[in-house]
Amino acid sequence: MDYGIYYKEEVFSDEEWHCNYQFDVFLSAYNSSERVKKIYDLVNSNKKYWLIFPEYCLENEEIEGLSNKIICNGKYEGEQILEVFNQLNEVNWSKVKLSIDITGFPRAQLAFIMKYLKHIGVTHLETYYGEPMRYTDKGDTKFSDGNLIEPPRQINGYEGIHSTNQSNDLLIVGAGYDNHLIEGVVSAKPNVTSKLLIGFPSLRPDMYQENIFRASLARHSITAHSFVNPIFSPANDPFITAQVLKDELEKINNKTPVSNLYLCPLATKTQTLGFVLFYLNELEGSNCSMIFPFFSTYEKETTIGLYKVWRYEIQLTDSAFSKTNHS
Repeated sequence: MDYGIYYKEEVFSDEEWHCNYQFDVFLSAYNSSERVKKIYDLVNSNKKYWLIFPEYCLENEEIEGLSNKIICNGKYEGEQILEVFNQLNEVNWSKVKLSIDITGFPRAQLAFIMKYLKHIGVTHLETYYGEPMRYTDKGDTKFSDGNLIEPPRQINGYEGIHSTNQSNDLLIVGAGYDNHLIEGVVSAKPNVTSKLLIGFPSLRPDMYQENIFRASLARHSITAHSFVNPIFSPANDPFITAQVLKDELEKINNKTPVSNLYLCPLATKTQTLGFVLFYLNELEGSNCSMIFPFFSTYEKETTIGLYKVWRYEIQLTDSAFSKTNHS
């Protein structure tokens, strides 16, 4: 699959919104971020819904004024996302024009909703992502808080069929600012070769240095080889991320086939979406799983301002892809 066929465009910059698309349903995960709230206001849709995830620990007074909110109850990401579709059970998802802002989505929940949309036959959707002006505390910004709930586990729907052969197991980590999350997942796979995927170009020039610095704090958990030979992919392009992952895996397999593959997206939501697209298109039913170190809470505000908004057209089924390819 050539991920270059997917389409993206910049729809917001310099306080100008250049997007006249009209949707039937728009979903967004609520937090305290200005960029999440602004995108919600700017997108044109007949119905808009706020998804309230327990990991943000939002107080009642923070959400009581929100219209069309869905409380995503459940201990696991699958339960939380299924609650959304239970409450919106009258929607014909195979025909609706659907849009999702991925900016505020917790990563595991983002992965599951994409898997579920593919499962129920959604062939095409639009996703948005808002780039921040900067992170609140720059290189010291915390994105997760609380305690590690349990050892890193497979994300619901991304459980691979793993081999007993572990001679060349590989872990690819999309490295974000949370060095303790990197440490958590790498420490759980001590006998696996680990590689880092770094966002470059980054969202802002200074964010690359901040990202490298934070990832380096996990260096005692990661092999030196990971830092010497990282993988690079743009922080704001899920399609190039998917292509980079595909190319890297092909290169490694050509030398020595990977016995078991583990993917762990810890960086931007756009890179997470790239991991998800690569998995859903090419790795389902294989010796690959997507794993994640789950913390009890996530920070509800980590950024300042809204710099740019990107729109991505996503095809989730083979038939949709083939139709687009021949149009």
